[in-house]
Amino acid sequence: MKYEFPQYRKLANSLSYYEIVSADFLKEIQRMGNRWTEYEIKAKILPERILIEDVLNNEGERYDTITKHEFDEFKNYCLSNLKRF
Repeated sequence: MKYEFPQYRKLANSLSYYEIVSADFLKEIQRMGNRWTEYEIKAKILPERILIEDVLNNEGERYDTITKHEFDEFKNYCLSNLKRF
């Protein structure tokens, strides 16, 4: 399936939000209790590429499609209300 980038997703439990910048680059914001962290994954090996494909294609029905606005709201909430790891 072909996508226009960026794409935005979140885990069904709303604890991880994703900005998929390209087919091989992903940003994740993850909340853990009252803390949060941010990851960037530049897919260089097959498991990383598969992860990005899984998030894009809602593998296992674990991911919900969201808007950029929802992604930005979550990031702003984390920045304003939680401690960073």
